[in-house]
Amino acid sequence: MVLAEITDFCDNFANLLERKELQRKVIEQFWTEWQDEYIQFLPLLRLKKPNDDLRESLMVILRDEGNPRLQWPLAIVTKLYPGRDDLIRAVDLRTAKGKISRPIQKRHKLENF
Repeated sequence: MVLAEITDFCDNFANLLERKELQRKVIEQFWTEWQDEYIQFLPLLRLKKPNDDLRESLMVILRDEGNPRLQWPLAIVTKLYPGRDDLIRAVDLRTAKGKISRPIQKRHKLENF
């Protein structure tokens, strides 16, 4: 009885390890395809007017002249800063590395679905 339970436990543990490895491969494949097929061919979507569709919680790509386009970080707009003319001039952004502020010219929006 105890031997059967130990065997079942070992089989289940091996199954979990296989599932974890499969999950890791699927996630890795997703990010590879994201870089190869989406980001690389995504046109830089410039806004017709500086404030078109600019809102909090919008996901954007941050332009970084020091890196290739595939390495530009993604960010989410958390706060808008209008200028004296009431046009948005700067934004606070949340990235994987933390919170930053940038002028609106340094960001590009992603496609809307």
